[in-house]
Amino acid sequence: MTFMSPQPSPIQVLFLWSLLARGGEAWLSDLKPRLEPASRRKQLAQAGLTEEESRRHPTSGRPQKLIRLTDAGWAWAQANLDAEVSTRSTAGAAILRSFLSRLKPYLERNEIPLVEVLCPEVATPQLADRIRNAYLEHAGGRWNTRVRLHRLRSNLADVPRETLDRALLELERSGRLVLYPLEDPREIETRDEQAAIEIGGAPSHVVYMEG
Repeated sequence: MTFMSPQPSPIQVLFLWSLLARGGEAWLSDLKPRLEPASRRKQLAQAGLTEEESRRHPTSGRPQKLIRLTDAGWAWAQANLDAEVSTRSTAGAAILRSFLSRLKPYLERNEIPLVEVLCPEVATPQLADRIRNAYLEHAGGRWNTRVRLHRLRSNLADVPRETLDRALLELERSGRLVLYPLEDPREIETRDEQAAIEIGGAPSHVVYMEG
C-alpha cells in the first residue's frame, strides 16, 4: 500500500525525514517533530509508509514505540525528496545536520565530489573532457605547459562563465589542474584580466594540467 492520496502533510513529511536521518528506524521518543495528535503518526502507518512495534527501551526498560520506515516508505521518500516540509517546526536544523553527517562519509567512500551532487552540470565528465581538450589544443598537445585562460575560454564560449569557473575551481580542488597568476605585470593583457579567475582575492590568468 502506498501513500498516494492524500499526500503526507508538511509536518508528516518532516517526521519522515527525521526517521530517514536516523537510518529508517528510531524510538518514538527520539523523533522530532512530535506528531500530535497521535492519529497523524498512525496515518503514516495506515498508509504503509511506516510500521510501529512496541518494545522495551534498552535504557529505560519501559515499553515504547519503535518506528520503522517500510520499503514503501523508502520508495516514497526517494520519489518525493522535493516534498514540501513544515517550516514552523524547529526540528529541521537537526534533521539537516544528521543528513549531512550521513552524506559526508558516503561521498568520501565513493570519491564523489559534492559539486557532482549539488551542481551536476558543473562537474560533468563531458565538460571536464572539453576543458582537457581545449588545454591540449593551446598547449600544442603537451602537458605541464602554461595556457592562458582567455585562450581556454575561447574554446568554451558556449559554456556560461559561472559554470566554467566553478568547473575549473573544482578541477583544481581535485588536483587535476593548477591555476596561476601572471606575476610579471608586463605580460598581463586586457583579455587576461577579463578572463581571470579570482582565488583568495587574487586573479589567476593561466592554467597548468598534467597528463
